[in-house]
Formats: sequence, C-alpha cells, structure tokens
Amino acid sequence: MEEFITLDRTDPLFQNYLLGQHSPEFRAVPVRSLHINSESEQVTFQILARENLSLVRKASALAHVMRLDLLPITLAPALAVWAANFAQRTMLSLNFADTILGALALFCLHGAFFARNDFIDHVRGVDRLNEKGGSRVIQQGVMRAITVRNLYWALAGIGVAFSLPVLVHHPVILWTCIAAGVYGIYGYSQLRWSKTGGVLGGLMLFLCTGPFLTWGAQVIVLDNTQSSVLTDGLFLRLGSLMLGGMFGLIAVIYVETRHMVSLVVDDEAGLQTLPVKIGFDRAKLVLALMYLAVGVFTLGTFYVWFSWVGLLAAIPLAALCVRLAVQMYRVSSPLSSRLLVLLKHAIFLHLSMGLAFGLLNFL
Repeated sequence: MEEFITLDRTDPLFQNYLLGQHSPEFRAVPVRSLHINSESEQVTFQILARENLSLVRKASALAHVMRLDLLPITLAPALAVWAANFAQRTMLSLNFADTILGALALFCLHGAFFARNDFIDHVRGVDRLNEKGGSRVIQQGVMRAITVRNLYWALAGIGVAFSLPVLVHHPVILWTCIAAGVYGIYGYSQLRWSKTGGVLGGLMLFLCTGPFLTWGAQVIVLDNTQSSVLTDGLFLRLGSLMLGGMFGLIAVIYVETRHMVSLVVDDEAGLQTLPVKIGFDRAKLVLALMYLAVGVFTLGTFYVWFSWVGLLAAIPLAALCVRLAVQMYRVSSPLSSRLLVLLKHAIFLHLSMGLAFGLLNFL
C-alpha cells in the first residue's frame, strides 16, 4: 500500500523530508509541490522503501547528476587549445603534467557545478515543477538530495586538489580562477533569478565557458621556463580568446534554449530567465541572431588560426549555424518538440567545432 504525507514549509520535518534525511530505510519522493518559494509552500511526498541499487544503476545515476553528456561544453574549449599546442611543439616543450591535472580538475568541477545545480533547483522547487528539469535522480528517488549535495562538495574538493599544483606553477591563473568561479556561479544565478541581471548573467556565462577557459588552458600548457612563451605565446593567447568566444556563444545558446523549453514552468516558479522577461518570440529571435554570430566567429577564428585552409573548413560549420538560426526562428511554441532537437544540435555544434579545430592542427 502506497503511503503519502503532505507537509507545509513551516513544519519542522519539512526540510528533513525534502533533503531525504527523515529515514535511512525509506525515501520521500516529492510528487506535488504548491506555492514554491513562499511561506505557504506545501509538498506532498510519496514514501518508498529504499532500494538496493546495482552498480550499473549507481554509475548511471552518477553520470546523470554530473551531466557527462554536457562535458564537451567544459572540456572541448580546453582540449582544442591543447591540441593546437601539441601539434606545434614537441612534448618536451609543453607542460604536460599540468595539462593532465588541469583536465582532471575541469572534469571534477564540471560534475560539481551540475550536482550543485541539481540540489539547488530541487530545494527551490524548480525541478519539482519541471518534469524536464535537471537530472531527475532526486525526483525519481534514485538519490537523496543530501547525497547530491555531498557529491557536490566531494567533487569540488577533488577538483581543487587537482588544480593546486597548476596554480602553484602558474600563479596568474589563481586570481582568474577565483574570479571566474565566483563570477560564473553568480552569473548563472543571475540568468534565472534576477529581474535585471539577464544581460550580466549571459555575459558571465559567455566568459566562463569561453574566453576565460581557453585563456587558462593556454597559460597552463605553455612551460614558463621556455623563452618561446614571450615571443609566440602572446599570439597563441590572443588566438585562444577568439576560439573561446566561439565556444562561449554556443554555451549561452544551449542554456537559453533550455530556458525556452521550460518557459511555462519557469514563469510559474517565478524565475526571471530571458524568455520569461522578453517573451518567446523575441527570445527565439535573439537566439537565431546568436547562431549567426557563432557562424561569423567561426569563420574569423578558423581563418586567423589556419588561413585559407581554415576558412574553407569553417564554411560547412558556418552553414550549419545559419541552418540552426532558421530552425530556431521557425519554432512556433515553447512546447514544440523541435526545441529539444535544437538542444541536441547545440551540443553537436559545440563538439563539431572542437573536433574540426583539433584535427586542423595536425594537417
């Protein structure tokens, strides 16, 4: 027999049930949430016996929480920069150890960011209202909210541990990482919760997933003991910023497309995303223009790095950007299944840009 319990926010047991701390033998799955983020918030929980999950199921849940499907957004910009340096130099002239540590740090911090996002959205009620939001492992009772929070702290700690040797060898990155981390987390919050910070939040997201990321990757890979850093290092760093701009724009497009998908729920939850603030029709026009901007960025970046060969290679990618811009502009409703397809296409575009750039370095 199924058991349900309804609790108000003022109930002393509310937080325990919401975080999954009420019992080690049972799990409380939220099945209905009313008046979220208000004093009158009320949640109905279904009480289920705790399952003994198989190793495969646990691994699958972990992959979902860490959003490994979105790993290209974090790693592709850095890998593209590193590929360019590996192709142009010998292994002995590169900071290979710091590069590996930097990649591991990025991997862990990527997972930490999305685990934190899952936890925050669950507590605030966003993912309890939106059936397409987050990884769904908390809402399905696969993992407790408190477990996801602990995972966030563990991944963040491991990521910082991997990054410490890199920061010691490259002190200039320390302040950039601190600023970018605070800037990025605050900016992502501004994208959804601030009434006036949409533009600022978008800029922060663009910088942290693009120019900041590629510039940091470029600094890490160059050995500070090599005189070449002072000569051609400047060109490579400027080129990496252009490359970062291309990747950063696609990341913003992906996030705002997700906001388009959840427009109705976000509006109900009181979120201040771009589509909520300016409306669906204007938002799709903005995203269509951003796709066109990515196409222009791609042509310019590939030409700067690879001259006419790069320009020829970039033409199909730019044509894909134009096609996606047209498809975005033609979407008729936030409920359209076409938006979900465009989400996948944004990740495909991001990955294609990284692969194309990486391969061109070895031709």
